[in-house]
Amino acid sequence: MGMLVGGRWQAEDNKYDSRDGRFKRQDSKFRSWIGKDPAFPVESGRYVLLGCYPCPWSHRTMIIRKLLGLETAIDLVMLDSIISEQGWRLAGDTPDFDTDPVYLHQYYSASKPDYTGLVTTPVLWDRKSRRIVSNESADIIRMAATEFSALGNNAYDLYPEAMRAGIDEIAGFIYERLNNAVYRAGFAADQAAYDEAVIDVFKSLDRLEERLGQQRWLCGDNPTLADVCALPTLIRFDIVYYPLFRCNLRRLQDMPNIWNYLMRIYRWPGVAGTCNADEYRRGYFSNMKRLNPSGIIPAGPLLELPAIADPD
Repeated sequence: MGMLVGGRWQAEDNKYDSRDGRFKRQDSKFRSWIGKDPAFPVESGRYVLLGCYPCPWSHRTMIIRKLLGLETAIDLVMLDSIISEQGWRLAGDTPDFDTDPVYLHQYYSASKPDYTGLVTTPVLWDRKSRRIVSNESADIIRMAATEFSALGNNAYDLYPEAMRAGIDEIAGFIYERLNNAVYRAGFAADQAAYDEAVIDVFKSLDRLEERLGQQRWLCGDNPTLADVCALPTLIRFDIVYYPLFRCNLRRLQDMPNIWNYLMRIYRWPGVAGTCNADEYRRGYFSNMKRLNPSGIIPAGPLLELPAIADPD
């Protein structure tokens, strides 16, 4: 899938390399915080979110932008779902970016000329300084819910101050045991690493199934950032993680509490418009040649998603 080495693009990466067969995710290397770093003040229209449909980390930032009514405060530029020889590429016509590079790795090297590492999504880009603010989705969604709150519609308080420790704890569990665990299963290089990861996935799903049998949302009576973090993995699960990543002990549709919860999130106004099952299939099955050498995109499975009157 490629990476930058000393600011220069190379076609191969070391994403899957591990001495013990376990997939290890690269730490995000751009971690500035808007509103706290004087170089990046809160300012409507200044920042651009670069994301793509297949990436679950991008998806959580797209959800929070929509739920909090930040469409005019933070622009969104989509990347193509298929990774090119030069990595992620801006999709279609992007009039605000006419004079800018078309490949995501060029934004990385513009921000740090000697950058070495993977080129990942999402990216929060600053138009004025022409550099990356953050490529860490967990930071971006928290900035959106706190620093940008005054620029949105105040439809939800997804990160109430009194609940933040509990939200962070649940979100951390979701990340370690579900969001990232499906990747640890899919990219495992030996049997032991796969077995360990897939057990983590289904133990976490069992815990969620039990928890959601007792309450409507992960942190109680109201939706929070923890629910935003859960949706991207859950909605991709039966489509790609079950068949492609071999997380196939059970489907989510066989877990009634989780499935009803997923449908509840999907019905939030605007959330359905951030989801695209066809692009999940297209992106995962086309891009991950090591797992799917033929590149054939399967026709299913089809999700029985509820009809939404106004998906936007």
